[in-house]
Amino acid sequence: MLATRGDSMPSQIPEYITSIQINLSDAAAQRPALAIESARVFAKWANVEHVLANAVSMIVGDTTALALIDKFKAKNAQYDAIKIALEGKICCTETRSLIPPLFKLINKAAGPRNKLAHSLWGTIEQLPAALLLTEPKFALKMSRCMLSSPTKTWVEDDNKTNFERGFEGNIDLANEMINILREGTEVWVHNDFNDPLRFLECSIVALTFFTTAAAAKPGSQEAIQALDGLRKILRENESLQ
Repeated sequence: MLATRGDSMPSQIPEYITSIQINLSDAAAQRPALAIESARVFAKWANVEHVLANAVSMIVGDTTALALIDKFKAKNAQYDAIKIALEGKICCTETRSLIPPLFKLINKAAGPRNKLAHSLWGTIEQLPAALLLTEPKFALKMSRCMLSSPTKTWVEDDNKTNFERGFEGNIDLANEMINILREGTEVWVHNDFNDPLRFLECSIVALTFFTTAAAAKPGSQEAIQALDGLRKILRENESLQ
């Protein structure tokens, strides 16, 4: 359950690919196995939000919890208000001291989820087992480059990609497009989902331990066991950050 380094991480488009025609039409249908892994990330993040809401509700009360969780979602996982509210309500110094590293873990888990949720999904023929995630601002830069390229006509039997045809005679613009795409795009394959899913699962377990520790009587066996479990998860995940 706990993380150990060894899984791959998203990479950039390989340097050997020099002609890129990215397909943004329906990447989920073209890469169904990776779409399923993405759905698992989204589902586990929903579980993180649920367990966090339960913890906040138990510690600060339902009304305050609902307001804080709404802010949490609206601000794309900005935790300051929630952290302050929890720290103000928890009397046990030891439990309170674990709030910052706990939210550091949650933030680590939120990163890949946000990348999947807010990037443009695409595919290219040269990487049939990969999902390409392009940041919107880089996609906008690419669109501007494409609009700056003069419209061309071509025949369909010239064995060139649309990318090569569209920028034929304008190598500088073609290279600029490729550089923008490389800079703003991550290449995800199946193994790249392992760490994000693990961090999400660890966040859920850590939040459960935290809730138990906060609800238990300080110094009780229940509180001690919950704090031990929480510290273990935070310590083992800290080594990956």
